[in-house]
Amino acid sequence: MKEIILTENNFLKKILANYSVHANLKLREQVAEKTVLQIRQNLRELGIENPEDNSKKLQDHSNLHVENLENDGVSILGKILSDTQIDEIHKYLKNVNVYSSHVWGFSDKESTSLDNARRKFPQASYKLEDVFNAPHLLELAHDERIMSIAQNYIGAPPTFYSCNLMWSFKEYNDPNVGVARNFHRDFDNIKYCTLYVFLTDTDDANGSHHYMKKSHNSKSIDEAINAAREQNIKISDEEIDILYNQPSSYSETFENNLYKNFTIEIKGKSGTGFIEDPYGYHRGNPPKYNDRLLFWIRYGIFDSGFSADVTEKKIDSKKFLDRIPNDIYHRYFYRSFFNYEDTDEVFKSIHYETPNELELTIKNLKEKYSTDEIKNCLKEKKFFKLPKFF
Repeated sequence: MKEIILTENNFLKKILANYSVHANLKLREQVAEKTVLQIRQNLRELGIENPEDNSKKLQDHSNLHVENLENDGVSILGKILSDTQIDEIHKYLKNVNVYSSHVWGFSDKESTSLDNARRKFPQASYKLEDVFNAPHLLELAHDERIMSIAQNYIGAPPTFYSCNLMWSFKEYNDPNVGVARNFHRDFDNIKYCTLYVFLTDTDDANGSHHYMKKSHNSKSIDEAINAAREQNIKISDEEIDILYNQPSSYSETFENNLYKNFTIEIKGKSGTGFIEDPYGYHRGNPPKYNDRLLFWIRYGIFDSGFSADVTEKKIDSKKFLDRIPNDIYHRYFYRSFFNYEDTDEVFKSIHYETPNELELTIKNLKEKYSTDEIKNCLKEKKFFKLPKFF
């Protein structure tokens, strides 16, 4: 198969991110498998490899959660931040302004107090440096308990490419108001997982999280369909087409039909964490009685550019070297958010190989638009709707 190479510092990388949105599931998984192998080989040549779990307890912990992710798409971690740590986070945030959307990048970029945001907006979020300046959250990103799961699920050293700290306010409990309150898939990477941590007490009336197990990969979808048919649950061709071929679509019948027995509600005390493959259908339940504060970290196989959701530019790593490891593995891990003067050039040599369907797509784009036009649109996150050749 003819292939093209996407370099780490190339605008074609953003095309790959857009491509992952429109690819059908089977092709998406083929691309993921190929990309993981290529990245792993590439990083090995740079001396970057997944560290071995340094204890049997950690290895068993990782294996359990990776198995849950592979089979169901989600795994509950339990309480991963103590009550003292939660109190310290809230104490810090008390005097930090927020922005008018579920992520900073979608806001009006005007900061306001939390009390004012509660009166005006359904959701609010923080800018990246404010999130990193909070106690304990940055350390959680490279916590060995989480990193072990992420790297083993992804199959290569992960990239920390997205994070967010967001409020959902009780005054706006309509599921159609705000973002991510209806079932949806995220597709901002090809092989990835997301850590979520509740930073407020959460239950079925106060911002619980819903996930449709076995909606995240073709093997698990096959299992869900077979299980439904064994129970004489009728599944339409349209539903099957959506699951495999229309990644951005959703059928209202899923919840009460095909995935009736696979939809779970995740809730718990503040500090409770869970990890999921966000390609599976999920949603946040709007809170009715108490505001919900949620933190997330996304681990992926490549830097898809979604750091722009929380920051305009990278942060000087020197500001945080007392809180993050400084070896090449972690520099690679944090490169989406931090500048490392002596290794940034090294990371530009990382490349990705993809099937020739993408080459055809890019060829068509280049014939229709100039390279500068493509770069500008990608920079502004105005992604192109790529033709479907699959």
